[in-house]
Amino acid sequence: MKRSLTIFLVALPFFVALAFLLGGKPPAHDLPLPNPNGYDQLVIAGSMLNGDAHAYETMSEADLAGLVATNANALALGRSALTNECRVPVQYSIADLASSLTNEEAIKNLAQTMAAEGRLAELQNRPAEAAQAYLDLVHLGMEAGRGGVMIDAVLGMAIEAVGRQGLENSANRLDATFCRTIASKLESLDSHRESWEDVLEQEDRLVSRLSPGLTGKLATWLFTHIGSTEIRSKLKKHFREQQEKTRALAVQFAARAYELDNGRPPANIKYLVPGYLKTVPQDPATGQDLAYPPR
Repeated sequence: MKRSLTIFLVALPFFVALAFLLGGKPPAHDLPLPNPNGYDQLVIAGSMLNGDAHAYETMSEADLAGLVATNANALALGRSALTNECRVPVQYSIADLASSLTNEEAIKNLAQTMAAEGRLAELQNRPAEAAQAYLDLVHLGMEAGRGGVMIDAVLGMAIEAVGRQGLENSANRLDATFCRTIASKLESLDSHRESWEDVLEQEDRLVSRLSPGLTGKLATWLFTHIGSTEIRSKLKKHFREQQEKTRALAVQFAARAYELDNGRPPANIKYLVPGYLKTVPQDPATGQDLAYPPR
């Protein structure tokens, strides 16, 4: 299954390009884009980057410092972009397809550079700044796929997971006030998360608006066989698992703040509401309260 999914994600853009080379016509947008569109600004920020951050986990402190300093303006623009509404501009002409792949690469590079910034702050014993960088990375992950199709959602989930892991590593080094702030921000971000149903609706809209004839038949076959029900089911499960992990992380930070304030951990997850969380987070797969403490 993992191999099939990898092949799907790698090959899909090239198959769609082939379909349109055979005569497809690009459909117009049917959902308006925000103005300004934060996604466009994220792409610009990613395109401004200099240096390679893909190996940030093994880079020396000096190399990380140089990378972050060189890209300070791009990082600032990326953070500013996250304050605006974001939406992936999904279009399907050959030119738009090439642009889409370039945009995804820029977003990925921006995410890696944000992660490098967080890693540098960790090495320099600046835990609050590290946590902020990783929190921004979680936010970036949620916006990277908003309004897009499945391949955009997969990229967003991967970015969110990196940010979440960085936050987990910072939890025990932060004071109660900052832990409470992170818990609140994670809860807020999750409440505005695009649903998996929205992603599938956008994916289906792509299929339904492809041209008739040979192009439509080829593209429809690709999306219904390579993008099969099994793959969609697996991705839906992964999406819900990522959401559950982010909600659990919000609980972790809220519980940490509670413990620092009260000298003991909460006996029950409901002790965190409303002082540390607005509501008790639900398991997205079951609709039940999240287990606490985590299993």
